[in-house]
Amino acid sequence: MAIKPKQLTSQAFWNHMDRLTQPILINIENDLLVKIIDEFKIDLNCLLYDATNFYTYINTKTESQLAQRGHNKQKRNDLRQVSLGLMTSADFHVPLLHMVYGGNIITMQNSSALLLRQRSGQRMGSYKSNTVWIRKLSAD
Repeated sequence: MAIKPKQLTSQAFWNHMDRLTQPILINIENDLLVKIIDEFKIDLNCLLYDATNFYTYINTKTESQLAQRGHNKQKRNDLRQVSLGLMTSADFHVPLLHMVYGGNIITMQNSSALLLRQRSGQRMGSYKSNTVWIRKLSAD
């Protein structure tokens, strides 16, 4: 079965996004995580975690659970923002797990670290790990 170049365009990608439900995406992410850990022998003894936010130009009138008003690190309080928590390996900083959440949730008060820990337990349950959670505190 040959793949035609027009099947690999960005428009073709977006045309099929509705077929990827949340459970399917989680399964893909889990399968990739296991393969990456096994293939590249990722050391799970120390995992790094950080949370940040970034502003977006999504129109204010567009409904969104993620793009919300909040304290923006770039001082762009005129724009809505999205927040992101990311867990990586200490060696080579390989992204292992992520969580995207509403921009109106204060980073220091959000539960993304706990949810990432729960998700890591579900996804990395078969791996032995003495996980150390490190949160980089921004000067902002």
